[in-house]
Amino acid sequence: MQQEYKKVSYGLPEKTILEIDIIQLMKSGVNIQVSKSQIVENALIYSFDIFEDELQYADEIKKIVTDLIEPIIQTYTISVDVANKLEYYAY
Repeated sequence: MQQEYKKVSYGLPEKTILEIDIIQLMKSGVNIQVSKSQIVENALIYSFDIFEDELQYADEIKKIVTDLIEPIIQTYTISVDVANKLEYYAY
């Protein structure tokens, strides 16, 4: 079965966008081709356990993040499964 992907847009702080660029550059330096979308998807997958642990504090975390970050909207193509799981934690 072929995995389905979807385009998603997230507001990310400039620092995070720069970190994604650095990871991609470092990987290319050792001949590993990885897209920014793959980097974001992997980071999300590794974060789901943390999201589950902090779900009880979701409203407080959203307020803190909203108050501290001026997001820059970025679009990535990630697997539908990961996008759907992230949507679950977003609410």
